Amino acid sequence: KVLHATVQQTNPERHGTTLTLHNLRFKQGYGLLEMENLRQYLERNLPLSKDFSIVLNSQALRQPQIPASAIEYLIDYDDGEITIEGSIYYAGRLPRGHNGIFIRSQGVGVGDDNFDLFPGLPANLRSRLHATIHVKGLDDLVAYNRGEFIEDPRVQKVVRYISQVLKEVR
Repeated sequence: KVLHATVQQTNPERHGTTLTLHNLRFKQGYGLLEMENLRQYLERNLPLSKDFSIVLNSQALRQPQIPASAIEYLIDYDDGEITIEGSIYYAGRLPRGHNGIFIRSQGVGVGDDNFDLFPGLPANLRSRLHATIHVKGLDDLVAYNRGEFIEDPRVQKVVRYISQVLKEVR
């Protein structure tokens, strides 16, 4: 489908790009577009940093806030082929929609909560986990084919390593 753009001059003190989307609809059977669900999805999956921000309905998106009482498990692995860095947080309670094991390659989220990569993880543990994992060495895999991504030996190595750390969380 072709997207048509309208270019407008803005205040020279403001920088960035504004996208205004109208009449958004999901395909039949995919449910309604709810702003809070969209907000949570964008906060989890887009590269938010001091140099990159997103404003949705006049509110800036933020990285998920982890409760101060959460226990942090640091991730630091490098075998020459891939590098894995990040944190897994175990909390008694997380904000709605912020639980998951979020894998990023070049700052971009890969998958959503990625619990499909960890099928044996108990539901009560899933609801208490928030992990942001940065992986170097997967750049060529970031595509639209989830099946090929999951089956790649490098991704399997990431899953095995994170699974070992998750055993400590239990």
